[in-house]
Amino acid sequence: RASGTKDASDFDWQQRVNIGFSHDAANNYFEGVLDDVRIYDKALTQEEVIETMRGDPLLAGVPNPANGSTAYIREATSLNWSAGDNAAQHEVYFGTDRDAVDNADTTDTTGVYRGRQIGTSYTPPEGVEWGGGPYYWRIDENNTDATVSRGRIWNFTVADFIGIEDFEDYNDFEPDTIFDTWMDGWNVDTNGSEVGYAEPNFLAGGHFVETTIVHGGEQSMPYFYDN
Repeated sequence: RASGTKDASDFDWQQRVNIGFSHDAANNYFEGVLDDVRIYDKALTQEEVIETMRGDPLLAGVPNPANGSTAYIREATSLNWSAGDNAAQHEVYFGTDRDAVDNADTTDTTGVYRGRQIGTSYTPPEGVEWGGGPYYWRIDENNTDATVSRGRIWNFTVADFIGIEDFEDYNDFEPDTIFDTWMDGWNVDTNGSEVGYAEPNFLAGGHFVETTIVHGGEQSMPYFYDN
């Protein structure tokens, strides 16, 4: 890791900064709408990136389940969010009709308005359905100055399956090797199954798990069989 200081005169400022256009390819334009452009003179930390992308600090944020996601049913049972900077209480709206959630206010009597609360977690008493959705929800913030910050409309669906294993937590050391959890037929003459790579070349970067052929994340479990 290098450190030090640089004067502005040390840098070559002859190159242009193009927004919505690639300088090294003719007619390579961005097609869409840009609503915010920022240029920093430093590399942002992960926390700074999250804060920058947050938008209006008075609004509720960081919805869980994430907006637009397909969540496992155990993750979708409870709705969670982060409070706006000046929030004292939260108005909760939840339902299966987007327009109803969008149009509802605290006088709603259809069941979309779920009440005012201090905490940043809400569990719908009726629950969510296996494979159900989309569900829509909104959090309005009652601020300390008596103003209300209307929240965004978030949505999620519930998966019709349960994730049992993502294989991300295994490593090459006991007791966290993959075959300590997933049993196979190793050293059983009548069983030809094998979980993980039995003799990886660690010096060449090998591992008990597979790190190249993956569907998601960084690891998968190789499984061999010869019956």
